[in-house]
Amino acid sequence: MADFYNRFSPEEVYGSRLAIIEITGDQQIPPSSPIRLNAISIMIASRGEMSIDIDYLTYKVRKNNVIFVVEH
Repeated sequence: MADFYNRFSPEEVYGSRLAIIEITGDQQIPPSSPIRLNAISIMIASRGEMSIDIDYLTYKVRKNNVIFVVEH
């Protein structure tokens, strides 16, 4: 998780159980190697769109999409 925190600088962290991150499009997130998390991720797109790669598959996330990523 330390690598995750260093890359994305969460606005709020609650112990090691919850991190809240707002990506507004103003940030420059550097390209990096994949991160493996032992976690559940929930992404909510309130506006705009982005592409994310999960398990080497690319997904387009658009306004009003909700994405749940669970460990398998």
